[in-house]
Amino acid sequence: MESKSKKKSDNSNGFEIADLEELPTVPKTAEQLEREELNNAHIKSLQTQNSQNFPIDDIFGQKTPEEKLDVGTAPFSFLDEPNIKTPSSSELEQYSETDNLPIKKSDEVKKEFKNQEYFESDEIPTDANSENSESSPDNSFLSKVASLKKDILSENLDSIGLSVLYKIRSGSSGIDTLDSFTLPAIDFHKYLGLSHHIYGNVNFLNLSNGQIVSESLQRYGDMRSGGNVQSVSSIYEILLGYEYKTDKSIYGAEFGTIPKPSVATAKKNLWTLKYSTVIGNVSLDLAWATRSIKDSMLSRVGDSYSWFNTSGIDIVTTKDINESIVTGSGIRGSVTKTGVETGIKYSIGDQIFAGGLNYYYTVSGLNVLENKETSLALLYLRILDLPKTYTAMVGPIILYDNFNYNSNYFTVGADGVGNGGYFSPKNFILFGIYYDIAKIENESLFWKVKGNVGFVSFTNGPDLFDNTSSEGKVSSFGYEIKGFLGYKVDSSTEFLAGLGYQSSGTYNSLFFGLSAIYYFGDKRQVSVDDLIRSNTIGEMAK
Repeated sequence: MESKSKKKSDNSNGFEIADLEELPTVPKTAEQLEREELNNAHIKSLQTQNSQNFPIDDIFGQKTPEEKLDVGTAPFSFLDEPNIKTPSSSELEQYSETDNLPIKKSDEVKKEFKNQEYFESDEIPTDANSENSESSPDNSFLSKVASLKKDILSENLDSIGLSVLYKIRSGSSGIDTLDSFTLPAIDFHKYLGLSHHIYGNVNFLNLSNGQIVSESLQRYGDMRSGGNVQSVSSIYEILLGYEYKTDKSIYGAEFGTIPKPSVATAKKNLWTLKYSTVIGNVSLDLAWATRSIKDSMLSRVGDSYSWFNTSGIDIVTTKDINESIVTGSGIRGSVTKTGVETGIKYSIGDQIFAGGLNYYYTVSGLNVLENKETSLALLYLRILDLPKTYTAMVGPIILYDNFNYNSNYFTVGADGVGNGGYFSPKNFILFGIYYDIAKIENESLFWKVKGNVGFVSFTNGPDLFDNTSSEGKVSSFGYEIKGFLGYKVDSSTEFLAGLGYQSSGTYNSLFFGLSAIYYFGDKRQVSVDDLIRSNTIGEMAK
């Protein structure tokens, strides 16, 4: 009895815990049982979220006994208040106890797959997930982004290439025929991120135009020359370029040389400043450039000459003679042209409208008369619906070219200044059909065919140094066909090849090229655009 009294006096409530056992038991109502079940579910929810079992005090905060929440009503005491919604399923859906609670999950669409019911927030059955994965918008979008990223990185790999090119241009032996053999050509491409691109090449050349024959000399009038240099070997040309790319624009600059050492020691360099941009469906290209004219030995690297007259006066007897007498000699050539180049393309649906206008305000070389050139190109293309093709386009094309005067001859004047030996017709026009078809067969192989076929008409102007010459009009059937092939040997190596033939009037040309490219990284697959990595084949593919 004393011990009980002592215990009661020590307890602030006036009774001890043991006395509770002597109190009569009161049955719990259904509402109390439901609330208790909710409380237990909530407590387990909080315990599971923290991945450990901790005391109730840690859930509601460290408080004094007077401040502790009444577990009998918390945390769901708000259920007794009117117009209060039941707890959301986010608190309870992952616990098994909630399956028996009278609490509605958030509004979700119930789905069924192969007799398995699940909500949108639930884990989709394995079979349903695999079946729907390909058509899932998120999966499709992420897959496309990943694929695009791989393509971009694959197209911006550093590389080095080794090429060979053989090109033949027919004409008069010793004058406007020209065989060009490039062995080797070395290319490199360096990318700094996705915005900066540095590239360049070195070409080692051998040029040959054969030995001049008397029949060729006769066509160049009284003051004629040419063909004294039959071949040039072990010469080289260099080009270095840089491009800066933004989302829709490209800024670029190139600097190069004419073949060195040249026969004609003209102190000229080649350069290009270029800009490209895209505005909606319109693509615009602008350039200011100095380019080399590669029609003949004279225009490419220069030629030595000796000019003479078939009827002159003997300086000793002062009588007319019919024999040729030498009256001068020298070196001339290495012709370049400088001007502005513009191009525009408009795409709508499966149609492309394109045009280009170039104006070269000076065409000149060492001891070569100044000339000017204007050229125009108009093109309409229809994109063909061919399966698995990279490009499939065909349509009419119109080309127009005009020079101030014809500098195709090899004659010179008394002052040692002469023509440049390059094709320079008056009112050249081609009306034909253009075609460009390319296909990627698989990750390792692609092919491309392009060219044009049509009617050619132009006028050859008179030779300014031959008073007996006159204009001559030429009309003929012309065509051009080019074929290219790319093959990926392994993840880092690929081969490119090109073959083409062109016929226009009395001139014909043939070329063949082969290039091997090594990539510093894994090349995902071959691309038709890889052709531009080889400066020799890339130039033919334009």
